[in-house]
Amino acid sequence: MTRYILATIFVASILNLNIIAVEDDPLQIRSESGWRSLSFNIICSANGVGQSKDFKILSSELQKLGHQVNHVNYPSLQANPVDINIFIEHFDPQLFPYAQKNCLIPNPEWYCNFLEYIPQFDLILCRTHEIERIFKEREGHTYFIGFTSCDNLRPEITKDYSQYFHLRGQSAAKGTDAIMKVWQERPDFPMMTITSHWKEYAPLHNLSLHQYIMSEQDLILLQNICGIHLLPSQTEGFGHSISEAMSCGAVVLTTNAPPMNEFVVHPDCLIDYYCTMPQRLAINYTVDPKKLEGCVENLCTYSNEELEIIGKENRQRYLRNKEFFQENLQQLFGSVTAQ
Repeated sequence: MTRYILATIFVASILNLNIIAVEDDPLQIRSESGWRSLSFNIICSANGVGQSKDFKILSSELQKLGHQVNHVNYPSLQANPVDINIFIEHFDPQLFPYAQKNCLIPNPEWYCNFLEYIPQFDLILCRTHEIERIFKEREGHTYFIGFTSCDNLRPEITKDYSQYFHLRGQSAAKGTDAIMKVWQERPDFPMMTITSHWKEYAPLHNLSLHQYIMSEQDLILLQNICGIHLLPSQTEGFGHSISEAMSCGAVVLTTNAPPMNEFVVHPDCLIDYYCTMPQRLAINYTVDPKKLEGCVENLCTYSNEELEIIGKENRQRYLRNKEFFQENLQQLFGSVTAQ
């Protein structure tokens, strides 16, 4: 294949032709005169949580590049004819004809239907290397774009490293039960704040429970005040809570398994798991409560200065991931504003 491409470029140079390598334009949407403004349907559920964040971030970045974006609220089949469909998490093949190119941003833990259509997507846009692995095994045409979360840093807020924070939300796969078990057995552990939309937990003297849907403003306040975020997820499609914590410059403890350990890399912040279980196309990793307890004990020996260094490294890693995603998006779809 490499010899063929080189030969093609060589012949084109002799004939004075403009050839764009497939590697530089995998969707083959760039013309010889350059990039043009593209129209997109982003098909996802307006669910108020992960997919709503996905749409907000993706549509904003595409619009910055000079492209036009429409939202199709899945499972609606009411769509405009466009250049490119981007499906987030779910898709319906009936919408394929509305676009010249069809792309999928999958969350494999919620995906099991229409597997036979995977090879028909022009590209599977992978936000983690774990997703890339899963869909390469299913003959998908994968393209690693990475992703980002909202930047929730509020630099005017001073961090308190004696305060731990756990964002459960409405997900049952955040490792909350392991945290509760450890905190029940360790009344000497630091104050932990847990936000949970649904499941009720028994109160503890070193546990602050917020068992309701918290406002975005109050949530961001907690994300910035609490210096250490304990987020031992079993699996993640992307990991907005982990990425948002890193954006705030917090110390983040998470599961030592993919894709969680693609974000957090400090060895003292990774919690080993003790069992696995499939969830559709993904794998759930359940952390060992004893390992979780050991990680917290170890962090309690760190000085505030040492914890601040880890938090600042997380902030820089978040910014690099964000820049990487923006560059990949521009490489894939082009920029009209940059021309």
